[in-house]
Amino acid sequence: MRRSVGFPAVFVALASGCALGPGPEYAVYDPVESINRRSYEISEGLDRVILRPLAVGYRKVMPTFAEAAVENVFGNLRSTESALSGFLQGEPERGFRDTGRFIVNSTLGVGGLLDIATVMGLEPQQEDLGQVLASWGYTRSRYLYVPVLGPTTVRDLPHLIVRAGLPRLAMHESYNGWAGTIDMASARAEVLLATDVRDEASLDPYTFTREAFYQRRRDAVFNGEPPVEAGFDLLLEEFDEE
Repeated sequence: MRRSVGFPAVFVALASGCALGPGPEYAVYDPVESINRRSYEISEGLDRVILRPLAVGYRKVMPTFAEAAVENVFGNLRSTESALSGFLQGEPERGFRDTGRFIVNSTLGVGGLLDIATVMGLEPQQEDLGQVLASWGYTRSRYLYVPVLGPTTVRDLPHLIVRAGLPRLAMHESYNGWAGTIDMASARAEVLLATDVRDEASLDPYTFTREAFYQRRRDAVFNGEPPVEAGFDLLLEEFDEE
């Protein structure tokens, strides 16, 4: 479980302001659902016309090894956020692991084309600024759906912005229209199966997306080991007694 860092809590409370709302920690909070649904519809329209066809075409023409190389390059650039976030959460071991991954993959991995770090046992830690703010006490935040960028919360918005901007910041002029298109196509191709399953299986894709997002973010905050809910805990106790 995350360790709380005391001093940033006041800053988080002041900065989040009206973003905080009543209710359980990490629970769904969507007070502007009508606006978010409209944003979701716009985003889905753009996705059907532009992004999904681009991702499908990209997957058809790209050899598997080349697709993996593209994912590795952009993933390596974005791992710098994870490294910084580990340190900001007071978890230096995780920060050093991601720092080591970035150094190894940027050198031995030929600029990130190859994921040598994972072969060496340096697994990605998957930290981000949203998790940092959660560890500082910002555990309740309203839901936002940003066209094209997708689902987020006010708390997780900095992570979404940094994730989108890191490749451009790192590559400077090299991150041109072609590089941006490849980055976008690669990111969309990674979730093709997930979104197709969602659209086929869910009666309300908006609600499904929102609930899945909150569950995924809660799992991320607790490094895949979220605490058992009180009600579920009681149910387990009754089961053990039987």
